[in-house]
Amino acid sequence: MAEKKETSDWVVATAYMMIAGLFIPFLIGMIYVFAIAPVFGLQEETVPAAVASVLVSFVALWLGIRYSARYIVRTYRLADRERIIELSTVFFGFLAFLLLIGDVQSFLNAGENIYAYIDAAGIIAGVALFYFASHQYLE
Repeated sequence: MAEKKETSDWVVATAYMMIAGLFIPFLIGMIYVFAIAPVFGLQEETVPAAVASVLVSFVALWLGIRYSARYIVRTYRLADRERIIELSTVFFGFLAFLLLIGDVQSFLNAGENIYAYIDAAGIIAGVALFYFASHQYLE
């Protein structure tokens, strides 16, 4: 077994968040957008399409957390897991906040845009999923 790397908590948290919250969900999202959604006709702006998109995002995030946690635990010596979870959740939450800014713009421009509300609820729930699933799989 290779020796585990010892590095600062913020480096581990950044690597964890990038893999779990960005890379894996991006790959799964691209598969969904280009291969699955067209087959089921979920490309239009409809409530079922918006809900399906949020559900796919949850599954992608969950799979990313599982993969990333396994990689991080095997690769790095984790001195303070709670701090790593908190830092990575703050980083992920910041990126989610940037996405929410776009949704707020949609709220202001479109009035009662149900798709923006579904998307915003999904983003907020995604941050909670990231935090709680990280506790389950990174410990």
